[in-house]
Amino acid sequence: MEVIYCGDDKCIICKADVYQEGSLCRNCLRSIRECIDSNCLNHNNINIKCYSSAYYSNVIRELVIRMKYKNDYKSAEILASLMLKVIERDSIKADFITFVPVSKGTMNKRGYNQSELLAKIISHKAKIKLADSLKKVNDTRDQIGLDKKGRWENIKDNFKLRSDIDVKNKSFILVDDVITTGATAFWCSYTLIKKGASKVIVLTAAKSRV
Repeated sequence: MEVIYCGDDKCIICKADVYQEGSLCRNCLRSIRECIDSNCLNHNNINIKCYSSAYYSNVIRELVIRMKYKNDYKSAEILASLMLKVIERDSIKADFITFVPVSKGTMNKRGYNQSELLAKIISHKAKIKLADSLKKVNDTRDQIGLDKKGRWENIKDNFKLRSDIDVKNKSFILVDDVITTGATAFWCSYTLIKKGASKVIVLTAAKSRV
């Protein structure tokens, strides 16, 4: 996978000088709206706790787009660092970190899974084992443009547990880039719980409307 690296002395978003450690200038850092409270995904009488590092606006939106569509590893590192702060702040514990899978078609087209990339960085820095636990079995219609009901129906029954992993009595942090209605995160979590996982906590880089 080709990745884009920018000079450490310039902000990767606005190109202003960076005088502190990191790849964002003070103004861009200040513009990030952090998410302080968790929320709950509720469906089929199952509740899944969900955390996000920031709201999907301005700088965060640009970082996600660069990571997802422009092969920008540096943006992924910044987003992962914000997600790590949430893990530390809320003392989130788990046996494994896993991630929302993409279809074979998406993988072939893009070359990588942005949620897996985030999960790998977090796994390494948080010293929590990484588990490639789920697979997406169908090429679904893109969630963009669908209403809430359409998103839930579009993604239902599209995730399966990989045959070579045992999740029974194990706890998981499920990583994704952006959460909107929560349909994708819920059905991934539901798949793990249905197969015996003791607990699943969703952690995303950004939060849209949930």
